[in-house]
Amino acid sequence: MSRVLLGLLVLLIPLAWGIRWTGQAFEVVTGYSAKQLCSGVFVANLEPDFIIENDIHLSMGMLGPLLTQLELEVDREHSRTRAGFIGTSAEAVWAGQEGCVLNPVAPIPAPSQPAAARFGTGWPFPLEGEPALNAVLDEAFAEPAEGQRGTLAVLVLRGNELVAERYARPQGVSLPLQGWSMNKSLMSTWIGMQVQAGRLDLQSPIAPLIERARPGLAADLHPALNLGHLLHMESGLDFEETYFPGDDATRMLYRSPAMWTVAPGNGHRFPPGEHFSYSSGDTNLASWIWQQSLDQPYDEWLRERFSAELALARLT
Repeated sequence: MSRVLLGLLVLLIPLAWGIRWTGQAFEVVTGYSAKQLCSGVFVANLEPDFIIENDIHLSMGMLGPLLTQLELEVDREHSRTRAGFIGTSAEAVWAGQEGCVLNPVAPIPAPSQPAAARFGTGWPFPLEGEPALNAVLDEAFAEPAEGQRGTLAVLVLRGNELVAERYARPQGVSLPLQGWSMNKSLMSTWIGMQVQAGRLDLQSPIAPLIERARPGLAADLHPALNLGHLLHMESGLDFEETYFPGDDATRMLYRSPAMWTVAPGNGHRFPPGEHFSYSSGDTNLASWIWQQSLDQPYDEWLRERFSAELALARLT
């Protein structure tokens, strides 16, 4: 190999890697922005400017001066949003009770009902006779000098009693808020309900179920891998919970049309049950398995078996 050719390779390989990394970074920027704008406008029925200022611009602050190149659009007629950034774009479409779908691979039917009405105008009022608790609430909503706290709601439990709650305007007690990774605990609860109903078994191997749905996907899975391993995040699957462009988590969230397939597609780093690793990949796979155990759409199941029960408990 000539020195000239070797020199070109030395230059081109890092350049190609940089171009690929930059493209993946832009996909994260546009994917996050389109999805958050869609959820904020069509699920929570908040104004676009509120979502942009209090979520998207805060989260994308690392772009610095390039933040001005982030283009955001809301198409209310077709219930969709778009984000564009330096030649890269993403679209999110509201699918009614199922929330917003990022970059759908198939047409999304128009929701049969309009977005939910906005409830509440915030609850900033101090509690009588609770100076210490009020101070804690004040601190939770105070924006530090470096910014990017953006507290929207705080609830305080003492024993089993709700003793305080406060919301940032225009949030309110009935306004939908994203649960982020708190939903991992909810998913464990819903799976537990299906186990109690005899529809799921924590000890049953899951590779056959995956293989039936996606032939070849379970080829490298350990035969002992079960649902309990996923809930304990001891699957041993080779999935890293980091959020840099090109990492497992960002590939799962912004580049995969079926998020549940990413973790099992990576195969194992450890045998099941021998190593704990916090993993949204495990939870998304468990979520898919839970959905397969239902005999009705999951949003209907949640309303009938979970939300309605919670509402009844609150009233009583």
